[in-house]
Amino acid sequence: MEKQQTKLPTGQEIKWKEKEFPSIYANIMGIGMSPFDIAMMFGEIVDTTFTEITAIPKAKIILSPEQASNLMKLLQFALSNYVKNNGQLRSNVEINPDFLATSQVEAQTTKIGK
Repeated sequence: MEKQQTKLPTGQEIKWKEKEFPSIYANIMGIGMSPFDIAMMFGEIVDTTFTEITAIPKAKIILSPEQASNLMKLLQFALSNYVKNNGQLRSNVEINPDFLATSQVEAQTTKIGK
């Protein structure tokens, strides 16, 4: 069954073939950056110790900066509606922006330079 979405600013309609969507469970995620794109990695935790988490990678989604910006807007809209309909979120995780701004960019830049 196809689910029809609203029209894009271009007037085009997007029809999602829901039967063909894979469903992936993820309970851990990460972000990677390069000068050209932003990647989101999703995985499933299979083992933990006090010093390490072992996860199975499940999916990596690579977006242009413009599409990453669109995703942020869509997520904010969806979360606002979720909170309005269901109440506040259970927890709020603190993000260390220094880690994202330095180590992830450096790691991606090193890979590109090789």
